Amino acid sequence: GRITNGQTASAGQFPYQVGLSLKLSALSSAWCGGSLIGSQWVLTAAHCTDGVQSVTVYLGATVRTSAEITVTVSSSNIIIHSGWNSNTLKNDISLIKISAVSYSSRVQPVSLPAISSSYSNYVGATAVASGWGKISDSATGVTTNLQYAYVPVVANSVCSNVYGSSIVTSSNICISTTKPVAVTVKLSVTLQSHNMKFLVVFTLLLATAYASPVLFQRQLEVPVLADELGGRITNGQTASAGQFPYQVGLSLKLSALSSAWCGGSLIGSQWVLTAAHCTDGVQSVTVYLGATVRTSAEITVTVSSSNIIIHSGWNSNTLKNDISLIKISAVSYSSRVQPVSLPAISSSYSNYVGATAVASGWGKISDSATGVTTNLQYAYVPVVANSVCSNVYGSSIVTSSNICISTTGGISTCSGDSGGPLVDTSSGVQIGLTSFGAAAGCTKGYPAAFTRVTSYLDWIKTNTGISY
Repeated sequence: GRITNGQTASAGQFPYQVGLSLKLSALSSAWCGGSLIGSQWVLTAAHCTDGVQSVTVYLGATVRTSAEITVTVSSSNIIIHSGWNSNTLKNDISLIKISAVSYSSRVQPVSLPAISSSYSNYVGATAVASGWGKISDSATGVTTNLQYAYVPVVANSVCSNVYGSSIVTSSNICISTTKPVAVTVKLSVTLQSHNMKFLVVFTLLLATAYASPVLFQRQLEVPVLADELGGRITNGQTASAGQFPYQVGLSLKLSALSSAWCGGSLIGSQWVLTAAHCTDGVQSVTVYLGATVRTSAEITVTVSSSNIIIHSGWNSNTLKNDISLIKISAVSYSSRVQPVSLPAISSSYSNYVGATAVASGWGKISDSATGVTTNLQYAYVPVVANSVCSNVYGSSIVTSSNICISTTGGISTCSGDSGGPLVDTSSGVQIGLTSFGAAAGCTKGYPAAFTRVTSYLDWIKTNTGISY
């Protein structure tokens, strides 16, 4: 989460403040806040604890990772409200049970309102929000020092006017962020080429760095999927019109409030190939064909989720089978719109180690960039043995159905290039589609992993009839 335009807390000022490091997978973890409500109980949001493997609880900390007490518990110690709904964000509340802690000047529980037949709606009250999290919209990652801000509670209608009454209910409470002050919950879903799951509303507090109330985003802390934002090519070159006529841009509608960007490739007049983590859970997709400037396409087609085929073996935890197809109405080919060839179906395939491949996409062009680029970027990258990737990400994540590239010199696919093509320069066939990289950042020299196209030629043929 974050407090923007807030102040830095002094030690012991918020002794009930808890920091939570949430382990999402072997590859990724995220950060959220919480409160100590008893010697064995921490209160937090359901969207923070949903799907985590374990949680490390930091108590009595002002500097984020220097806690008086640190406790790690498994998911069996987490109680999520049975009515929690990740689509409507209803009942976004959960409890974490820890071994009993001793109170001190820096570790104290916060009181809850007394149970009563009727409650104040707190409209007009001044509340204090606290947390680590981003301190500005452009900040990357969480802050070191605990931040806080005084905020006015406003009527729920102020929030429902922005987010809709299906999202904001009587079990939410709203704050105004005219200042702009914001609390964002820091936890992002691992995959997500999505600048994605934008969670709205926190059970206790809601805010945003706009002058209207805010969106909460789960955001990652460590190594994770290539898409923090959809993908990118760092340290690459700008493509000329028609240079990559098979390159497709995808604008993915996640909800009324949010959309994300991915890449893809045209493999036939009616078929686009992309990553499953791009299309998973989307409402509709707008496909841009023949574009070099991101939104100036020769052809634009919007299709609903019923036109998306996601591999039945797709697993968002292990990232296995990260591949999907989008069916569009037949397009006419031109100098700027052409399909890419796939490897011929065979009894054995090259592993392409040592080959030079070209990756393309509109993603971020630097680790500090916010959002995707306007002009299509590309980079020549060497294919390396899968062991180079599995040494970094682990053999449970990297399998024979991945293909790996080296990112020496900081040339890499990154956020924004998710789902986009990796093409062998000597044969001109597509050998990979962007899947994941290191959450540490795209320019840090970690290898990047792709879905290996030769592992899915039969699946593509079965679903589209396309084969070579």
